[in-house]
This record gives sequence, C-alpha cells and structure tokens, in this order.
Amino acid sequence: MARKKIMFVSHGNICRSPLAQALFERIAAERGVAAEFEVDSAGVADYHIGEPVDPRMAQAAEQKGVHLKHTARRLKPSDLENYDLILVMDRKNLDAIDELTSDRALKRKVRLLRDFDPQKNGQEEVADPWYGGMRGFRETVEVIERTCSTLLDELQTPHGVHPA
Repeated sequence: MARKKIMFVSHGNICRSPLAQALFERIAAERGVAAEFEVDSAGVADYHIGEPVDPRMAQAAEQKGVHLKHTARRLKPSDLENYDLILVMDRKNLDAIDELTSDRALKRKVRLLRDFDPQKNGQEEVADPWYGGMRGFRETVEVIERTCSTLLDELQTPHGVHPA
C-alpha cells in the first residue's frame, strides 16, 4: 500500500506548518499508523529559508510534549505534484499556491487545514500567532492539535479525504 503524502503549508514555515507536521506525525505514531503517511511542511515565502522554528512556537509545542526540530523551506511547484494532500493555514497561502500553478487538478489537492476542525465555529484559517504573544502560540497549538486529530480520523475512513 502506497503511503499517503501530506504537506502542511504556512507563510514562512517557522510556526504553524512545522507544528502541524510534528503534531500529525505524533498523533499518527500514537495510533500506530505512522508508516501509512509521508509528512512534510513548507512555506510560501522565501525569507525564512534555512531558519529554525520560531522559539516561541518551539516553547508552546514543548509544553505539549512536542519537540520541533525543523529547518524552514519554501514550497516548490514540484511539491504540488508529489503530494496527495496539501493543507494550508490561511487564504493567503491558498493565493500563493494559486500563483504557482494553473493546473486545476493540482489545485484540487489544496485544502484549508481548518476544514477538518470540529470546533472552527466559522473560522476558516489557523491564525498566525506571530503578533499574538505566547497566548497566541498556545492557542495555535490547541487548534492544530485537535484539527490534525480529526484530519487523521478522516484519512482513516474507508473513503478517506479526497481533494476538494
């Protein structure tokens, strides 16, 4: 059985997307299904390439027992072809991907992560915690953790998650 390839995408790949990658991997490992997935993350911007995770995000994740060891990279057009599902944090990420390709089939692989949040209450985006202080980072961890859990539930159903 081929592994399902999942890419998480945020703006700079130093906060939300590496967190989503780590949380998804942890939840999949806890459920004993990690081998079914290949998971990565990237950013749509290029100015954080090669940088580690933001220390505030690392601290907030650490409080949940998640160690973020990641080096930021930029999303490449080939990622759109190579991954089965691309989950973005916000509409700006969607717009950036829109500029990478005109291929409708590739664009159908892209979804907002919060499409899978059972508590989204009308919120479509994972807010960027950059300006929210530590409380914002902790809230982001909570949102992404529960959403990744539900995402994995969906991926494990007989019909799974399909591109929109």
